[in-house]
Amino acid sequence: MNYSLTDSDHIWVLNYNKSTQSALENPHVLALLANYLPSNFSIKRTKTGRPFAQSTRGIVPDFSIAHSHNLLVIALSQNNIGIDIEYIKPRSHIQKISKRYFSNSEPRSNLVDFYYSWTAREAYIKAKAQHLFKLNNINIISNSKIWHIGENNILDYQVKFKFWEEKKYLIAICRPKNYRKKICYFSLREQP
Repeated sequence: MNYSLTDSDHIWVLNYNKSTQSALENPHVLALLANYLPSNFSIKRTKTGRPFAQSTRGIVPDFSIAHSHNLLVIALSQNNIGIDIEYIKPRSHIQKISKRYFSNSEPRSNLVDFYYSWTAREAYIKAKAQHLFKLNNINIISNSKIWHIGENNILDYQVKFKFWEEKKYLIAICRPKNYRKKICYFSLREQP
């Protein structure tokens, strides 16, 4: 079965038990990607390590992948897209990380605020295929459900958030600023 990205971007949430194989070696992940990609696709990596699909036939959608705890998310789009997921739990060094990388205008009052800022940055870095060390060069305006994000005060991307599993996980999806396609969520809870 092939899925179409004509009217919407797709976000898939899968059960995931990290083993010795990477997510892109997992047969369930590859089978899911095959539903969207031309039949002769191959997975490559950018210099920064971001995976992308390549094919000699047909249009190849962009995809982004992330995992945390027991879940893996895959975002697919006809445009640039980045995704991150984090299991919400207390961690050491949250205050240190917040002070080092987050601006004073970002909310910092609780644990969930930290994860909003962190997942937004990770999703942005993936959408732009950049290195993680660029975290402190990112600017964010967080005055609504949609955050505006970019570098050097050019906020050219937007981030939308979704809680998953009774607010145990936070998902951030980053796309170009004026990109208006809706986002459809799918869950593959029991892998075939």
